[in-house]
Amino acid sequence: MPPSPPHPPPLTLFLDFDGTLTHADTLAALASIPSSLRTTPAPLPPFSHFAHAYLAALAAHTAAYAPPAPRRTTPALELAFLAARRPVEAASVQRVEAAALFRGLRRADLLCGAARAVRSGEVRVRAGWAALLRHVRAREGARVCVVSVNWSRAWVGAVLGLRGGEAGGVEVVANEVVGLDEREGGTGGLDRWWGVEGGGVWTSEDKGRVVRERMGGWSVYVGDGVGDLEGLLGCDVGVCVRDGEMGSGQRELRDVLERVGVECRWVGEWRGERGEGERLWWARGLEEIVRSGVLDGGR
Repeated sequence: MPPSPPHPPPLTLFLDFDGTLTHADTLAALASIPSSLRTTPAPLPPFSHFAHAYLAALAAHTAAYAPPAPRRTTPALELAFLAARRPVEAASVQRVEAAALFRGLRRADLLCGAARAVRSGEVRVRAGWAALLRHVRAREGARVCVVSVNWSRAWVGAVLGLRGGEAGGVEVVANEVVGLDEREGGTGGLDRWWGVEGGGVWTSEDKGRVVRERMGGWSVYVGDGVGDLEGLLGCDVGVCVRDGEMGSGQRELRDVLERVGVECRWVGEWRGERGEGERLWWARGLEEIVRSGVLDGGR
């Protein structure tokens, strides 16, 4: 009697949220919820206030950083640059907290706001999300982790149709509004995933840490921007989402990969090989990832 074929190793699938599972960044939609609820005469700053301040700080940091982009020709040099952006990300969070953007926000308000944003089309989840989840859940022992620098785990879960921080084998690792479930609502603060000293989920390095703490068996990471670089390179297979007309974040990641010498091939050409930190794949969407077989690898 021939021996039974060996069981494939369990799959650990890591997914970025904004721009990967959705068609675009969703922070502006999230930030608009408190303004729609505010009844006091003091208006909240628009999301553009925080976005412009962040972009200005990032531009200044990038201009001052050494070595400059043309001389960052290895993945290690680029990952060090991305990790060094942590003070910029921390300052952005502190601006949101200082403005008390989420003060008084309750979980019910957030969930209603998420449902309204999806229903109106302001936030669009990519086609194939439900099918991908069904495919992964059919693999014994598979785990799914959505890892995001977004400001709210509850928002991420609500947009994706999940209930709670972990539902049906899907874990959401992201930041959160402090006090969502309190009678008075949010305090205006955002939590720190790794505590006061460790900080929140803010950078590519943080996403890489989440991956290292959870990876096992056959690991796949799907992302769309430079903030996903450490996760993409750290898994058995990394897949970059690229729309037919690439967005700015997708183009930036493409250009970085070319500069640091990491090959990126169409996922339809995948034949079971590991990336080994030297090769990634790209896909037009979630359905193409499922068809490629990368989620069934490690057999």
